[in-house]
Amino acid sequence: MLRPCHFCGHPLEETYRVCTECGRPNRTPKQVRTLGWVLVGLGTFLVVFMVGLTVVVGRVIARSNPESTTTFSGDATEAAIIFGVFGVIALFGLGAIAAGASQIRHARTNRRLVGVVLVLGGAIFVGAQLSLIFL
Repeated sequence: MLRPCHFCGHPLEETYRVCTECGRPNRTPKQVRTLGWVLVGLGTFLVVFMVGLTVVVGRVIARSNPESTTTFSGDATEAAIIFGVFGVIALFGLGAIAAGASQIRHARTNRRLVGVVLVLGGAIFVGAQLSLIFL
């Protein structure tokens, strides 16, 4: 059965370890599916962690007792920025889950989904850098 090389797209037999066109090593469908499970696991961890962190931070912000050991001294804009960053990171995790599920189902990487995950990761980085500059 023919399938495309992960790097150049040249059609290859599944048994080939190296692409005959570009010379790069070729992953077997089993390896691609295993990497898909890793993506699903990491994405799930990110989403669960960010939801938990959002709940904890939301409770701290909701407390109005000034004698509490944990209080939030920021304003509504700062709270919105915090939750916005949490949301983007959770969205990055959802993108990783979608990319991993696609890899598991089709035994090949979906370049569009990988691109979306990378763009979201870049957005997290840029947002963090901008928050350091303007806050």
